[in-house]
This record gives sequence, structure tokens and C-alpha cells, in this order.
Amino acid sequence: MGKILDGLRRAVYGKLTDQQAIPKTTKGQAAALLRDEKKTRGEAGAVQRAAARLGIHPDSFRRYLNGKRKNPPAQIQQKLESEVRANWKPRVQKQVIKAAQGGPVRVKGKAEFGYSNSRSGATTPDPRMRHIAETLPPHYATPLFQALEDGDEQEAQRILALYIQVEKIHEAGGDNEYTEIQFGDIRFMDFDI
Repeated sequence: MGKILDGLRRAVYGKLTDQQAIPKTTKGQAAALLRDEKKTRGEAGAVQRAAARLGIHPDSFRRYLNGKRKNPPAQIQQKLESEVRANWKPRVQKQVIKAAQGGPVRVKGKAEFGYSNSRSGATTPDPRMRHIAETLPPHYATPLFQALEDGDEQEAQRILALYIQVEKIHEAGGDNEYTEIQFGDIRFMDFDI
């Protein structure tokens, strides 16, 4: 998944109670990932598919599953938590998303973006890293959460760019109304709902 959707998932997950939290151990998280694979695509090849989602060998996944290996590398642990969190308690997550769609969403992040102006022909020769700290109104938050449900990172990126473009740049008037924002490398995006 992309960094925007991961940030939205963390925000949704942060609203879940302790009873609704994902398993804390690597063994429990591996078992939850395997259950999800079996439920969505069937028994056959579930271990291989789960291992592929983490980018590891199936034997390594089996060691996590059996509890023989308890401390995976940080990158694998983070990926495992992210994959489990994505499909954990889907009904509860949908309730949190539905409640969040009606209100504003605070976004903080760092991304590389530039601009192009269709009237003057000006463009950014080299996009710069910029900090983003904004509160998205509900009419931007609702489609952003819809992009989360659809798993569409490009749409989420388009919505954030549209917000910056319309609410921050076009409101200045003049040639700015012809300016379009393009996102490049996203370092991180955190959301607060």
C-alpha cells in the first residue's frame, strides 16, 4: 500500500479500543494474516501467498507462524503489522470510517510536489520537499476515506493535490487559478480523525 492509505489506516486503527486491537505477538499476527488469506482465497497456497505479501520465503513465514522465530527484522515486522491492520475487524473499521466521513480530517506530512500553470506555461523545474499541515473539510475527507475503502492510492493522492490546488493556491486569484499541483515522492502522511 501507499503512504497515504497507510496513514489513513493508522488513523482509523488508532480509534479502535484495546479489545479490538490486532494481536501483539509476531506469531499471532502471522496467524491472523494466514486466516485472512484462507478466508479470501482459500486453503491451497495460503502460506505462500501470505509470505509473498510480506516479501519473505514461505519457510520464514512458517517459523513466525510456529513461534520458532519471534523477532523479525523491523521492516518485516512493520509490513506484517500493516498487512494485518488492513483487514482486521473490517466491520468495526467501516463504522469508524463512516463516523469520520462527516467531520474534518487533519493531515500532516512531507512530500515532494511542484506545479504547472497552463496559462503562463510555468512549471517547477525540480519539485521540492514540502511540509503539509492542513485540515481537510468534510467534502474532501469523504472521498479520501472512499479511496481508502477502494484501496486506491492514486485517488487519495489526487484528492490531496486537489485540496491544496483549490483551497490554497486558486483562492489567491489571478493566474493562480490555472495552476495544477503534482505530487512526487511522499515521505510520510499522518492523519488525525
